[in-house]
Amino acid sequence: MIVDRDHGVRSALGAYFSGVGFSAFEAATRDEALSIIGKEAPSLIIIDLQLDNYDGFMVISELRQLSDAPIIVTAADYDEIDKISALEGGADDYIHKNCKPRELLAHVRARLRRYNLQREATAASEVTWSDAIVGRALDPSRAFKFDAFIYPGLGYDLKTHDGKEISLSARELSFLRLLAENAQQHVPFEEIALHIYRGQENVERRTSVMVSRLRSKLEPHTQTHPIIVCKPNVGYKLNVAVKSAA
Repeated sequence: MIVDRDHGVRSALGAYFSGVGFSAFEAATRDEALSIIGKEAPSLIIIDLQLDNYDGFMVISELRQLSDAPIIVTAADYDEIDKISALEGGADDYIHKNCKPRELLAHVRARLRRYNLQREATAASEVTWSDAIVGRALDPSRAFKFDAFIYPGLGYDLKTHDGKEISLSARELSFLRLLAENAQQHVPFEEIALHIYRGQENVERRTSVMVSRLRSKLEPHTQTHPIIVCKPNVGYKLNVAVKSAA
């Protein structure tokens, strides 16, 4: 996602990254950026500090609360204090706005490599963590089905009954497995916090954003709306029966 108030900059970067194989989302304002985070879950964010009506550092902090994707800050003036503030506020990188597109691309690819390695390591440790917190392993190889969907076990893809693949992030899949293991029961926010977010803050807000993304991925393929329901001050559950697919 490219966050910049300058339409020309957004369009140029969007066209460049699209040309090298990326899907680019563009946001001119803080509100547009937060909306895209909730709907599209971009894998990386490029943001200019100069945004209309909002402090760029505050927006970085808000984005970080809602996403663990890498954040690269672009700044017209390279200022050491601004760089420190941006990095301490949640950004992962800080570069001059006038750098060549190929240099920015190199930063993007480097950050994505690190992010993907970290995500793989997190996914690999989920079973051990769930044993300690939930009292049983949420086996990623265990296949299950619910409504119009089948999880064949292993990987990040859910499938519909007609074979269409629905790509999920490691966290989204872990959350679905947690709901599936507690079919027709609300999973408490405390358990979601420990199992999915490992004690991070703003769990209810983060989970709400993730559930919105999951609904947007799942509900076009089912008549069950909402397929994931929330009971305030209690937790979340799948609104359908879950069966073993083995």
